[in-house]
Amino acid sequence: MKRKQNGQGKDRKKKYKHGANGIVEPGQYGIFATCVRGKERACLSELTELVLDKVDEYYGEDLYKQQKDEDENKEGETNEEEGKDKSAVSIEESIRQELQEMGETKKGNTTLINGVELGTECFVFVKMKKPLIPSQFATKLVQELFDNRRKATKFTLRLSPVDGSCSGTLPELTKLAQRLLKPHFHQDKEVRKPLKFAIQVNRRNFSVLEKLDVIKTVASCVGNERGHKVDLKDYDVLILVECFKNNISMSVLDGKIYDNCKRFNLQEVLNVK
Repeated sequence: MKRKQNGQGKDRKKKYKHGANGIVEPGQYGIFATCVRGKERACLSELTELVLDKVDEYYGEDLYKQQKDEDENKEGETNEEEGKDKSAVSIEESIRQELQEMGETKKGNTTLINGVELGTECFVFVKMKKPLIPSQFATKLVQELFDNRRKATKFTLRLSPVDGSCSGTLPELTKLAQRLLKPHFHQDKEVRKPLKFAIQVNRRNFSVLEKLDVIKTVASCVGNERGHKVDLKDYDVLILVECFKNNISMSVLDGKIYDNCKRFNLQEVLNVK
């Protein structure tokens, strides 16, 4: 697949970076993908290519403007925090901290999409930055492919978009779940009708918490005071939880779209009736 050439070519080079650190840090988000065994690098290449093409197609110049605003706001927050902290550290430590933060900010500003080799069989990750929202982007992408019955990848199998992540502890999981679930579940009945939901937990190289503990913690954050109920077969929304190494990631997906699109398995595009 050849990448389309347009006036944004130089910007696209800045947006994409290929890495192989093998981990997903707390606070990072993007799209996990399973793939054919032994084809992890090929999967990562074709998937990031597809993501880049669709990011340009869906958002165009608006995304570049939003990214610039996000970076400027982040830089302003960094400078403000720096002013608060300097009084509490030595001159040498202050200089070291300033240089480190400048390097991190510069590095972060050059990439919007970052392909990450996880060092795990059949599993890769495409990291994203604001203003991209992985669940919305992936849902739009998968729906388009299935509606058009277009097979766009050779090695990429199932996509799992995640909108946030945390370290693998129950307190941090609770904070993450409360933040991500609030827009979907924590509104009055007059605003949103009660929902039927299911929780899907996928674990890879993860032994920090038991699967049942993860499910119970997430379910408790949904709450039952607004009438939401668990339904594992006919759910309105799916709470997707990816547990990898010491990280827990999460998103909330439209259940009907998820099932109709074969649980976001791109190899099933041609099998839809």
